[in-house]
Amino acid sequence: MVQFYRQLLQQDPEPYQVDRYAEFQLPGLWIALFPPKPSQQLEFGQASNSPISLCLKITDLAEAIAQLKTWDCPMGEVAIASHGQEVYAYDPQGNRIILYQPNSSRGMANHR
Repeated sequence: MVQFYRQLLQQDPEPYQVDRYAEFQLPGLWIALFPPKPSQQLEFGQASNSPISLCLKITDLAEAIAQLKTWDCPMGEVAIASHGQEVYAYDPQGNRIILYQPNSSRGMANHR
């Protein structure tokens, strides 16, 4: 899963401990990947039951879709909405990722 996010976010995790912890830092966003301890399995539940989605605003949706296809990443169809275009994709653990390209440079300020 670390490799998937390394490619998606186009950066190496820092800090990174193989099979234990990976941290990605983006402007205004921090993503930490780690396996839950055995005592936390019920708290974390199953990824397919997760109500959480990671929404990433991008500048070129077509380019992002092309890249995800090279990784055989499951994804839906592009949806057109008043705020822009988006596609749902899923990481190797089944977590939903929404890739969003706004209609204008104003970005998510238009989406309420």
